[in-house]
Amino acid sequence: MKSSFRPVARAAAASMLVAVGLLQPATAQPHAQAEPPAASPRAAVGEVSLAATVLTFEGGLVGIQPFFYFTRAQLGGELCRSPNTCDPVYYAAIPLGQLFNDWGAIELQKAVTARAGDPTPITLFGHSQGGQVIYTALRNWAANPGSAPDPAKVSWVSIGNPENVVGGRAPNPVPAGSPYSGIEVIKQYDGWADAPSDRGNFLAQLNAAIGRQTTHVFGYFNVDVNDPANIRYTPDNADGTPGKITYVFVPTPILPLVQMTGPLAPLLNPVLDPILRPIVEAGYDRPFDVPASSAPAVSAASIPRPASVAAPRSSVGVVGDSVPEVQVLDNRGPDQNREQDKSHHRGTTDRGRAERLGVDPVRDQVGSARRSAAGQRVDSVEDLGRTDDSGHRDKEKRRLEHR
Repeated sequence: MKSSFRPVARAAAASMLVAVGLLQPATAQPHAQAEPPAASPRAAVGEVSLAATVLTFEGGLVGIQPFFYFTRAQLGGELCRSPNTCDPVYYAAIPLGQLFNDWGAIELQKAVTARAGDPTPITLFGHSQGGQVIYTALRNWAANPGSAPDPAKVSWVSIGNPENVVGGRAPNPVPAGSPYSGIEVIKQYDGWADAPSDRGNFLAQLNAAIGRQTTHVFGYFNVDVNDPANIRYTPDNADGTPGKITYVFVPTPILPLVQMTGPLAPLLNPVLDPILRPIVEAGYDRPFDVPASSAPAVSAASIPRPASVAAPRSSVGVVGDSVPEVQVLDNRGPDQNREQDKSHHRGTTDRGRAERLGVDPVRDQVGSARRSAAGQRVDSVEDLGRTDDSGHRDKEKRRLEHR
């Protein structure tokens, strides 16, 4: 069932994100591709007077150790480019329940409170479980407004969050009417943030399981949130007031299933994508339309065909074609060949005798064929024989008289 949210994009929902340079001022309507941006994210940063402090929260397991931080490199590192400054917030990033999310929210609260006297805008930036920590803090602020920071100062960005209500595997919404502007980035087929709703679609479930290990972990580093191919969706609140959360849906051109073929994926994708993607997409029920993949479809015209070999005209029985002379290779013995030569000479002698007697065998055969077609009796062969015998007797008679 489709979400009841009205898909109306509003620039106000992302005003704080424009200030930190993540989003450009113009947002696009959902159900359609974003309009080409008017300026780069860095140019947008130059339009504001204040830089931002970005507090980063690592994803599960990655954030257990306090030495290496990867969230700052997500989204192409745009949020942490100068003049912004990124400060990691350490918490025990163990994905084993709400207890660890609450721990992270406590550390988040401490970091925000420590900057209460600083007018610099603050952006909370979390990946995976780090996004769940941000959601937990938003719920805490809704429940305890006295401890909540100024919404004009604090905004948030979450990527790969399992709790997002558009497609998260464990949806747990931000409190209705939350005054904090936020951006939720969802990479298509991230099995944690973009989970199929149809549990019975085996192919979609398998693709999502692979995406949880691949797209979810590595898929956000090179994401450009201002890419025109992205889908931006800003739902209204339940009471019809403008929403503060903009969902940025980032299409994935190659299914995680196909990506598992490694170096063969670019070669196999044009063939497999048109077959597998419709089946996988049938397992999803998103509140916005997702266009088909940009992978080139395989058409009959694109499949190379072997060159056709034209048969020689002499081998085709076409009415009106002259019959070519055919030379037969003879592999018979010499005795048989001599016998054939004798037959050939006899045939030549017989034709000569027929011509002296005024008989044309070819003409007579044609005439016989016509008379046969007309139902007349054909005896040209007998006539030829009688004529031949009569001529022989006359010749013999003259020879005897000469003696």
